[in-house]
Amino acid sequence: MIKGILFDKDGTLIDFYEVWGKAAVKVAKRLCDARRMPERQRMLLREMGVADGRVDPDGALAWKSYRGVAEDLQEYLGTDPEKLAGELAELFYEEVGLKRTAYPTFTDIKAMMEALSTIPNVSFAAPKGAFYIYLNHEKTGLDPVQFCAKLLDEYYVACVPGSEYGPYAGCNTRLSCATGLDDCLEGVDRIRKMVASL
Repeated sequence: MIKGILFDKDGTLIDFYEVWGKAAVKVAKRLCDARRMPERQRMLLREMGVADGRVDPDGALAWKSYRGVAEDLQEYLGTDPEKLAGELAELFYEEVGLKRTAYPTFTDIKAMMEALSTIPNVSFAAPKGAFYIYLNHEKTGLDPVQFCAKLLDEYYVACVPGSEYGPYAGCNTRLSCATGLDDCLEGVDRIRKMVASL
C-alpha cells in the first residue's frame, strides 16, 4: 500500500538524479573552461555531490539552493558566492530549463489533468511546455499553506505553495510528479478526498 505521495523535487516530471547529474557535468566543465581551470572540474563535481554523472541524494545539488552550492564551490573558483549563484542558475537553466538534456518522463500529464478536472472547487490551466500543474483551490477557502499542510498531515500528499516559485500568487499549489502514473493518480484521489471533506 502507498503511504504517501510526493509532489515536487525540482518542479518537473523528470528523473531528477539522471537529468541534473548530466547537467552538472556540463555546468562544471563550463565553469572551469571559462576560468581556464579544467583540472578543477572533478573537485567541483565532488563538492556538488555528483559522481559518474549521477547526483548523490545527500549531496549539495540535491538539496541546497544555488547560493548554498556556490558557497561550497567558491574556494575552488575564487568567485563571489552571490555572483557564482547567479552563474549557476543561468548555466543550469541553459542545461536543464532549455532542454539541452533529454527528459525521461514518468507520467502522463494529460491523464493527470483529466483526473484533476473531476475535483469540484479546484481549477488549473493546462501547462504550456512545463511538467507541473498549478492547482487553484481558492474556492476551498484554504490558502496555499493551509491547503498543503492539510494535504500532508491528513492525506500524506506533499506539495508546495505555488507562490514559492514566482508570479503564481493567490491560491495555487504546485503539483509535480516524479513517479509513475498510478502513484500520481493515487495522489490526485487523495486531493479529491481532502477537498470533499472541507
